[in-house]
Amino acid sequence: PIVSFMRFSGSGLASSQTKSKILNSLIGASQHNYFFHFDCEGGDTKRELMEGVVDLCWYLPAGKENDTLPEVVAFTNLRGDAQDHIMQFTFLQQVSFMTFVLLTQEDLKEDNKVLMLEELSEAPGELVLLFSDLTNNDEPRLNYELKDCGIIKMKTKNLAVINKTIQSYIINNLKKLKSRSQQFKTLKSCCKIAREIGIRVDEHDPECCAGQEQAQRVIKAINQVRSSSSTKDEMLPLQSQALWHEWSKYNKEQHRRLQRGDKPFTDYNIEMDKKKDEIRKQQLLKSDPPTLTPVMKLFLSYLMQQKGLIKAYFLQWLKFMLDERSQQTLPPLLSDYENCKRELQKASEDTKESDTEMVRKKLANIKFEMNVASLGLEHLFREIGQMYESVIEVPIEDKDKQVMQDLRSEVSCLPTLAAELLVAGYPLELMDGDASHVPMTWVKAVLDELQKLLKVAHLFVVSVLGIQSSGKSTLLNTMFGIRFAVSAGRCTRGAFIQLLKMHKGSGPSDYLLVVDTEGLRAPELDSQKMLRHDNEMAAFVIGLANTTIINIKGETPSDIQDILQTSVHAFIRMKKIELNPSCQFVHQNVASVIADTKLKQGKTNLVENLDEMVKYAANQQQVQMKYTVFDQVVSFNVEKDVWYFPSLWKGSPPMVPVNPGYSESSKELKAALIRLTAEKKPKFTIQDFKSQMDKLWVAVLDENFVFSFKNMLEMTVYSELDSKLCQWSHALRTEILKLQTTLENRVYSCDLKDLDTVKTIAIKELKQKVNTLQDDLLQKLVNFCDTSEHADIMINWKAETERSLKYWCQKHQDQTEEYCSTLVHNRRDRESLDKLRTNIYQKIQGPVRHLATMLKGQDMNEEALRKAFNKMWADQKATMKFKQNLVNTVISMEKSIEHTLLEIFGREYESMVTKRMCECDFKSGPKSVNFIEHHITIPKGWWNRFKKAFGSLSETLERYRPAVEQATEVFLEVAEYHLNAVCENARDFNDTLSYQALINVVTEVNSFNETQETFYFTEEYKIDLCIVVGRMALTRFVEMIKKNDPYTILENLREPSYIKFKNQVLKRRMEFRVANSLSFRLREPIKMSVIDCLVPLLKDEVTLHDDRFQSKHCLLYNIMLDLKEKADFKCYSLHLTNVEQSMRNWIQEYTMQYCTAKEDGQTQTRLQVLASSELKKKIKLLTSAAKNVVTADLESLKDWIIRFQHNLASSFHLNLDELLEDTDEDEIEEEDEEDEGENEPDFEYFVDEFIKEIEREGEKLASSFIHLRTQMGKWKKQPHAILANDMIGCCKQCPFCKTKCEHINPDHPGDHRVSIHRPKCLGGYRWVSTEIIVLDLCTESVESDNSFRAKETDGEFVPYKKYRDIYKDWLIVPNSSRYDSSYWKCFVAQYTDEIVKYFGNKNPPPGSVGDRTIREWKKLEWEKVKEELKESFNL
Repeated sequence: PIVSFMRFSGSGLASSQTKSKILNSLIGASQHNYFFHFDCEGGDTKRELMEGVVDLCWYLPAGKENDTLPEVVAFTNLRGDAQDHIMQFTFLQQVSFMTFVLLTQEDLKEDNKVLMLEELSEAPGELVLLFSDLTNNDEPRLNYELKDCGIIKMKTKNLAVINKTIQSYIINNLKKLKSRSQQFKTLKSCCKIAREIGIRVDEHDPECCAGQEQAQRVIKAINQVRSSSSTKDEMLPLQSQALWHEWSKYNKEQHRRLQRGDKPFTDYNIEMDKKKDEIRKQQLLKSDPPTLTPVMKLFLSYLMQQKGLIKAYFLQWLKFMLDERSQQTLPPLLSDYENCKRELQKASEDTKESDTEMVRKKLANIKFEMNVASLGLEHLFREIGQMYESVIEVPIEDKDKQVMQDLRSEVSCLPTLAAELLVAGYPLELMDGDASHVPMTWVKAVLDELQKLLKVAHLFVVSVLGIQSSGKSTLLNTMFGIRFAVSAGRCTRGAFIQLLKMHKGSGPSDYLLVVDTEGLRAPELDSQKMLRHDNEMAAFVIGLANTTIINIKGETPSDIQDILQTSVHAFIRMKKIELNPSCQFVHQNVASVIADTKLKQGKTNLVENLDEMVKYAANQQQVQMKYTVFDQVVSFNVEKDVWYFPSLWKGSPPMVPVNPGYSESSKELKAALIRLTAEKKPKFTIQDFKSQMDKLWVAVLDENFVFSFKNMLEMTVYSELDSKLCQWSHALRTEILKLQTTLENRVYSCDLKDLDTVKTIAIKELKQKVNTLQDDLLQKLVNFCDTSEHADIMINWKAETERSLKYWCQKHQDQTEEYCSTLVHNRRDRESLDKLRTNIYQKIQGPVRHLATMLKGQDMNEEALRKAFNKMWADQKATMKFKQNLVNTVISMEKSIEHTLLEIFGREYESMVTKRMCECDFKSGPKSVNFIEHHITIPKGWWNRFKKAFGSLSETLERYRPAVEQATEVFLEVAEYHLNAVCENARDFNDTLSYQALINVVTEVNSFNETQETFYFTEEYKIDLCIVVGRMALTRFVEMIKKNDPYTILENLREPSYIKFKNQVLKRRMEFRVANSLSFRLREPIKMSVIDCLVPLLKDEVTLHDDRFQSKHCLLYNIMLDLKEKADFKCYSLHLTNVEQSMRNWIQEYTMQYCTAKEDGQTQTRLQVLASSELKKKIKLLTSAAKNVVTADLESLKDWIIRFQHNLASSFHLNLDELLEDTDEDEIEEEDEEDEGENEPDFEYFVDEFIKEIEREGEKLASSFIHLRTQMGKWKKQPHAILANDMIGCCKQCPFCKTKCEHINPDHPGDHRVSIHRPKCLGGYRWVSTEIIVLDLCTESVESDNSFRAKETDGEFVPYKKYRDIYKDWLIVPNSSRYDSSYWKCFVAQYTDEIVKYFGNKNPPPGSVGDRTIREWKKLEWEKVKEELKESFNL
């Protein structure tokens, strides 16, 4: 609600002073005048600018009974006479729920004033008139319209009475409004009214409206995300628990290696890198523009597209709206959180574990919901940073190159955008408090862009550190006028930087970089997690800044001292980083009047505590000659750098003013900081700051000891307990070593058959002994903790130490049991080795034969032969099943040495040990210790002397180099002596050996330190020395294993076995070559033998398969039918002129078809089947002959071949003389006399290989038979030719018709004859006068009176009847049957034109006898002709 005060100009008390005084008194401004008035300092000055100004002040109730008003009320005060400012009057009239007007009776006489009062009375708000000139007895002269107005008569009344009256009016009206459920005016509605009246409102500027509209769209997109526990993860997935938080966890683990276990450093780093890369790839999938969430798409688009004022308005509106959203969601959660904490405390008091656990889970859920509900600008910018990091850190080759390049191009502008905003005054998140991690890639990219924007700029970095809600951000905002968020609670966490430009002439620094941090010791964090988080944060921001403001409420609290102790201890441990921090202690809520007296002792105590802490830390790190007071680590002057601030508020909030003393102190501190910018060196450039930040953050990540403790005392107590644990562990190791030595002697001295019994008894005794040792150690732990002066602190780690002792006892027991099993196996393995020595020849015969067979007779050089032997030897070793213990590997030895170092040096130096081990290469590491500054420390007394003599620390340390190198040489000699003694007596490796080797050298160094006065060796030196000794031990342990390990002993047989192997391989290779050559040389004889057998087989197969070959007539009959079916005159023409060739062609074609055809169900042709069958017979004959060769009296392979050839002389024609000449058995190296029996040929292997090769040759021949048909023409004997010779018979032809003689015997006695003659035109005959073809048959012509002439008649005509005078060996029987030659008559009738053309004759003229004859022949029916032909051949 808005309550407005205004006045009319008049006399007496009706003045601005009175009105403002009334307001100040009403809202309780006893110590501060919220409304300026005449009685204020400078109040009597003539008013120039304030006329018409409306002041506004909110009254905020404290929730107490004595509150002036029960609710928040906004009071406005119109400066000047109301009638002179009609616009302001009208605005207040419409927005006020009550209006108080100061006036006099005289004012009611003026019509315009009365009219204004009437307007006010008609307005929705209540009107109250304050008459300055009326007493209680006076009555104002009011018209009818003003009768209902409230009236307060102020004359003769003091302010208290007036305030009481006004207060009652306001309270009563508030009650009336609540009863009517009437809504008050909001600022937004007031802006609308002002705009309608004509008052200019900033929010209505176009740029502001545009920014507001864009911010509303982003908020709308946020609100559209369904409300759940995963709301933030859905809107901002890249910074979710599953991605960015997990990446941060893996990155910290990669540096600290707390969960590494026994994994090698390299493998563990690779594993962590893979997990981080996988997360980055998942982020990358969500970083592509199409996959961005709607919220981020909108935010990025507006951020990148808009410039200048619109962008500034957009960010400011978005910040307001996000804050408003959080203010709506966080209060209920904070209330639930407080209630839950009270429940947890009550449950803890009731000691009900189940109830306590349930409340803890509830509390954890509320914390998570608070984190989800907290959403600000920093979260959106954090998402941008993660987008940039995912795109930049994923290698290009992991995705399409062009796509990745485009994506990188798109995000390359984001760092520039953030840098521009940083220059414009917006904060940049340096450390993500939710993940407790610095997004280094993003921050460095922003700083690089900042460097481009500012060119060469020097920075002075100021950070602030303090407990939560101690006023850190308020202090920075007050000093520098910046905009860090000011709020209680811890919804947004981390560290933020803001850039401030310094005025020229204020110092050498161009910019002030302010680092604001979250509050420390937040109650909502788990205690252990809070310790590490706060300590890391403190160390990071103190080390990063030129100066750090330590903000403290009251005197120096223990929490701040604790944090400073851990931070300084961490700085001392960070020896490789050159830090130059300083600090300013600011004590708030301390009255300056008592600061110099009451708090002087506090200053002294603070300095003493800090100095004591530095001394302890320096002693722990053995750098006491370098650090003796706090100022040497963190620059600090107790007289100048301690500030006492009064309270921020002058009284009890809320209605109290800011304390001017606070502002004055802030101004003084700011001036001191500005002076520091000129005094403190070095000055940071942006690149310097980036480099320092990078190094410091890596050092913070690497530190895994100091940050876990609350303070120096806790570290001291833990170190004592850890040192005691190392002593107890050493005692336990000593006893275990004795047990192992006894066990080893018993295993190697008993009979082989008693091994299992000895092992069982030894393990039983081991368990009893370890149980006894464990009970003793646990009792020592109890006694030590109970008698310690810090027993209350030590109880925190008593249970953990007890678990460690039990773990060590169980580990040593398990290792000793495993060692016992290894000894037993080694004992048995050596028995197997003894047997192997005597049977090595038999052992390698199988592999030798196999290898020779695999080589297939190929030559092998020495290198290849050695390689083959190595493989065979490895396989042979595997078959022997020797047990090789894991600790016999180099990796296991390295692990053992590492674990031993951690055990010796304890948790305090765990980080240093793991880092040095990670950097060291045991196989090629240093052979001595390279002297560095941190290897020795000098007692304070001696340091003071040397400092005077030599000056700087480096020069002093250099004086010690010869002594250090000499002592190191002695330590290494002693270590080598102990190693020789240890390895001489040991038979196998175990962890105790590495412990002996390293503890001995540590003992030597400790003894040296006890006898020295001028310098001591530090723990860092011991670690480096132990790593060198560890490398020496690794070499000696390997040598020891080679001496005693069964595998090594077996390797001693390698070279003699290789000679045997080589000779045997060469022999088998030569035998294989001979077998292969012999089988190859038999290939052609086998083939020729098979073909020779195939020719008669094929001829018999064809004749038996088809009745067409029963007789010559049958064959001729089928040939004539085939010619008829082909109906091709060309085929006929060969048969007409050369019957023999025609028949041979037909027989050949038929034979080929028969051979290449397949029987039903067969996959091979008839020819292949016959050839394969015959081939198998030949191969079987050869294999049988090879097996039957008697070898008892044979001395060489040549003898065997000769006998084999002799046995096959009747079956094969073999000529193996060339093979006998090529068989050279003299290429094998001579062996020892004891191995002479091994030089005989392996006839069994040779015969086996020969059989394999000859069968392989048979397979090749069988596969080549597919081409037999094409090769048949090259055979010496042709099956079809033999068949043709048998079937064709006499080849003489009839002198007239050229028909072939039908006798089957070519040399038959008697005359040639033909059963069926053909028309003579088929023999080329024609009538001489007309050249017309002759159609007569021979059988007809020899009865006729016609004559003929031929070459045999010398051109003279001879009567047909006297043909025998010319052809004496031919008998042509006259035949009057008209069907004797019907087949050929049909042929002549069908091919008359072709015949005439072929012989060069003429056709009979149409109508002639010849023409009629041909027509008659055409009428012959084929079936009858076919039947007549069959009958003619007597078939």
